[in-house]
Amino acid sequence: MKWATAVFKFFASVRLAVTLIVLLGIAFGVGTFIESYHGTHAAQVLIYRTRWLALLLMLLALNLLASALDRLPWKKKHIGFLTTHLGIILMLAGALVTQAFGIEGQVQIEEGNTEGRMTLAEPHLHVVEINSGHTWVFPLEQHVFPWPGMM
Repeated sequence: MKWATAVFKFFASVRLAVTLIVLLGIAFGVGTFIESYHGTHAAQVLIYRTRWLALLLMLLALNLLASALDRLPWKKKHIGFLTTHLGIILMLAGALVTQAFGIEGQVQIEEGNTEGRMTLAEPHLHVVEINSGHTWVFPLEQHVFPWPGMM
C-alpha cells in the first residue's frame, strides 16, 4: 500500500502541476506559431488534436482531482480551492466532449431569417439526388502543408 500512497501523492503534487502547466504553455505557444505561419488546420493536426496533448490535459485533470482529494476532509477554508479546481476539471471535460462529438463550422444568419446550412472547416463533397432527396457526404482529404500547385 505504500506504493499506492506514493503514486497518489505524486499525482497530487504541485511539482507535477507546474510541470504540466509549463509543458502545456510551450505546446500552446508552438501551436500559435504554427497556426500563424501554416494555418489553423496545420496547428490542429500537429498540436491541438493530438493524443499527446489530450494525455497532458487528462494528466492535468487527474492532478487537479488528486490535489482536491488530498485535502480531505474539506473545511470551509477549502471552498475557493475546491471551486477553482472543480471548475478547471469541468472545463477540461467540456473540451474533451466538444473535441469528441462537436462539429466546427460557421453559420451566417441575416436578421429576421433562418438558415439550414453550415460552412464546415473540413472540406466535404455533398451529393444530393434530386428525385429522391437522398444525400451522400464524402470527406475530402486535406493536407497539412499543401504544396503550392494545389492552391
